[in-house]
Amino acid sequence: MEDIVYSKNRIIIFGDGDLAKELISFGKFNNSEISLISKLDESNLDYSKIDKSSRIFLAYSNPKVKSKIAEKLETNNLLASSFVHNSVLIGSNANLGKGVIIFPYTIISNNSSIGDFSFINCSCNIGHHSKIGKFSSIMSNSSISGHCEIGNYNYIGTNANLIPNIKTEKNITIGVGSVVIKNLKKEGTYFGVPAIKIH
Repeated sequence: MEDIVYSKNRIIIFGDGDLAKELISFGKFNNSEISLISKLDESNLDYSKIDKSSRIFLAYSNPKVKSKIAEKLETNNLLASSFVHNSVLIGSNANLGKGVIIFPYTIISNNSSIGDFSFINCSCNIGHHSKIGKFSSIMSNSSISGHCEIGNYNYIGTNANLIPNIKTEKNITIGVGSVVIKNLKKEGTYFGVPAIKIH
């Protein structure tokens, strides 16, 4: 592994699961240039030896895992790359942070912002003037209406929907298919229609 990971001009993907494999497929990367780093490999990795010409992606949906790796990258003056599929529609004055990954057919509406190291899966809708916090992950077919503010380290499950003007605290998980109709002010897991706190 050492000879591959530390060489120049590599594509280094932290994660070796389905998200990483989808990233490779959607990005049409050359497999011969890719190094996948599993959680086990990462724990033994000497970040200081990674060449700074490498393109680095964080292919994890778990917000806390992404945060841990991003901190190590920053400590070693390594920059994470962003991936935005060419089918993504981005409105005017939208702002994308560093290290974001946005999969096909998502819409990022006008005046919205996507925080550093956020992941947005396929066919999501981010409404106008909405803010997605750092390290958050939004799963497929979810809809964040206009003027919402999603806290850092949020995980929003597949097909979840937030009505306009919703605000969420940091460290919140919203379950699959849930509908959020009021602000989520306490950390934890919310599920249902309407979404209520279950943990």
